[in-house]
Amino acid sequence: MRAPAAAEPELPPEYEIVPEPEPEPESAPALVEKHLEEKKTASKPAPKSKPAPAPKAGTSRSPVPAQASAKLSSWVIQVASLRDRKRAYSLVQDLRTKGFPAYMEEAEVKQKLWHRVRIGPEAERKQIESMAASLEKKTGMKGQIQRYP
Repeated sequence: MRAPAAAEPELPPEYEIVPEPEPEPESAPALVEKHLEEKKTASKPAPKSKPAPAPKAGTSRSPVPAQASAKLSSWVIQVASLRDRKRAYSLVQDLRTKGFPAYMEEAEVKQKLWHRVRIGPEAERKQIESMAASLEKKTGMKGQIQRYP
């Protein structure tokens, strides 16, 4: 006959199990870059791969200057600007469940920290206007269309 199964041993205090903290939302620039990249790859068919031409002797090509890529801008909808981070995060999650590409961005205004809840970015203003109409229809919130960055 077998002995009854022993109860789980208690862990010493230094091995106490602590629940994992809520995951931090991605930073706004990372979300913007990720969203724009997803749109770019989704709208274009995969190009046929061609071998890269050999560089000519005596010439060097440099990548696109950082200033040129920094001039690119897009459009976002600012839905809210809240002092309470938890409320802002909750609003972001609610908007995401309703199908909006929402994110939170922190901004310091007059030495106070604000949490801006935004939707987007979209490259074309018409797209963001359509999204703003959908936002108002689904949630009753109007939001403000802004250039980004």
